Amino acid sequence: MNKSNERFLQIGEVVERTGMSHRTLHYYEEIGLLCPSSRMVGGFRLYSERDVERLQEIRRLKSLLGFSLQEIKEIIEADETRATLRQENQGETDPDARTRRLEQARQITLRQKQLIEDKLEQLRGMRRELEERMSLYDAKLRQLHGGG
Repeated sequence: MNKSNERFLQIGEVVERTGMSHRTLHYYEEIGLLCPSSRMVGGFRLYSERDVERLQEIRRLKSLLGFSLQEIKEIIEADETRATLRQENQGETDPDARTRRLEQARQITLRQKQLIEDKLEQLRGMRRELEERMSLYDAKLRQLHGGG
């Protein structure tokens, strides 16, 4: 959709669509996670569908993988950088320039993968601790019921 036809949402509509509070949206703007696409006369923030999608991605990364806001910011900025590199590479005829961009995109992707691997390892560690605790409880229950 081109900018002239794009429908913008006011903060109340974004709050309703995302379930996030006004305060959360303002905080995300303050720390650089979100930048309203436009402003009305008088400074009222206006958000695009892309901004809403970004907020939904932030929520997913935060709730699903437990990423910190700083990690989320890094992931989102990496996605944006990769999109820019991809756009710059379309129509690029110099193989060296294409190679540099592809290598940069690969490094960015590798960093994102490492963030996820680190989170997964932490989750696996938590799961092991819970499994050990469950085994301990099971053993104590067997003892109490004369089975062990």
